[in-house]
Amino acid sequence: MFIRRFSNLSNLTAPNNLALYNLLKKDVQAGVVFPAIRNNSIDFYYKGGKLFEFKGGTFKTHIKYAAVLRSNKKQDYLSPSDF
Repeated sequence: MFIRRFSNLSNLTAPNNLALYNLLKKDVQAGVVFPAIRNNSIDFYYKGGKLFEFKGGTFKTHIKYAAVLRSNKKQDYLSPSDF
């Protein structure tokens, strides 16, 4: 059986989610982020990678997407001292 549904969209705009929701909404409308409805969750994709998951009333992301680094260094790998 193939099921795609999301029963409670009101949690997306709950006070603790509103700032991130507004940013994602702009990117979805611009076609930069793609929302995918799953069974009781919504995944948000950016360039093929799952940027966020909204499940159980909260947003979650993988650690690799959680940090934005500003550096003049051109390197692929980081050490803890780079954070």
